[in-house]
Amino acid sequence: MTSDDQLLFTRSKDDSTAVLVRHCHTLNYSVLLDDKAVFTERAQYEYTSRGTQRLLHGGYYFSKNKTNESSGRMNWKCQFYQRLRCKARAITKNINGYEYVRVTHEEHTHRQDLTEDEFRRPKRKRDF
Repeated sequence: MTSDDQLLFTRSKDDSTAVLVRHCHTLNYSVLLDDKAVFTERAQYEYTSRGTQRLLHGGYYFSKNKTNESSGRMNWKCQFYQRLRCKARAITKNINGYEYVRVTHEEHTHRQDLTEDEFRRPKRKRDF
């Protein structure tokens, strides 16, 4: 328990003891919880030569699949989904103004698109 955590107590009916009602933790930005999932990594995006956005995660590229505007979630599939039948999937979610990514199916049917040194290097956003 850190100094920022809060403990909330209430008194029992006969006013003899204090009862712990809730233990509140401060928000830990390294682990952000969604309904059933944990989002821990910030999303990185690049743009294709045609101007479409694609997700870069772990040296693999993902293209947009579905968007849920109400929950702020976006589903992504591997860019080689049709050509190589790659089943890898990812989800991004906007949490507190930042985009976080979680890979839901990690197994790719092909080798990495980029080496680790290449995908760690930030790319400039193209202006159209």
